[in-house]
Amino acid sequence: MAVVGHAPRTLPLSVVLDHGQAGVVHAEELIYTGLPSLDTIQAREVAAEVAEADLWVTPTMATFQAISEQWASREGLDARLARPEAALMPRAMQRSWSDSEVYVRRPARERARIERMNAFHRPLVRALADAGVHLLTGTDAPLPGLVPGFSLHDELDALVSAGVEPEAVLRAATSDAGRFVRERVDSASHFGVIEPGARADLLLVDGDPRDDLRRLRKPLGVMARGTWYGRIALDQLLALPSRPAAVAERHR
Repeated sequence: MAVVGHAPRTLPLSVVLDHGQAGVVHAEELIYTGLPSLDTIQAREVAAEVAEADLWVTPTMATFQAISEQWASREGLDARLARPEAALMPRAMQRSWSDSEVYVRRPARERARIERMNAFHRPLVRALADAGVHLLTGTDAPLPGLVPGFSLHDELDALVSAGVEPEAVLRAATSDAGRFVRERVDSASHFGVIEPGARADLLLVDGDPRDDLRRLRKPLGVMARGTWYGRIALDQLLALPSRPAAVAERHR
């Protein structure tokens, strides 16, 4: 059974590496268990160990950025809630985000440490990429202020800003995701590639996304499990966030 999750924070990172955990979600877990001093030289050493253990990592840089913005800061949360994509979430979810203040209530005295950890994500993720660690993409949406879909694009941008090559970032979100599932979870799974018999989940974009990943934010069309949604249909769906799915279906 493939084990994917956090790293046990009461144990050293070596326990994860030596016992064959398949993947770690959140680069911050590597900080808690192996890099408490936020040392960039040590980060490269840890990255080499992670690569040697064939441990896959989902950095979730966009997630920690959102946490950092909201930590002990109602203004940070309100700024997230004011983003246009937040209005696409169900009203109940928007109220839940606003009322929970899960990070707003965290101790203000820890904010500086959280900001340092957030900044350290860049050299850490760059070290992981340089060491050849297999990366995957994800964001923990819908944590407060993280809108499914939109936050993934933020994650892609964050990985590029950390120094990961755009093509490698694109693979982490597509073909490498399929490879991870085939190798570690279900060998019969077939997605993340464009070939006969694979699951038909595709984006059609105007131009090569490897030149500019922002092209992915405005696709010409999307095929989801074999059903095609052109640009007009996508715009109509985005304009109907509070309408039942059956109603939106008629606008394809």
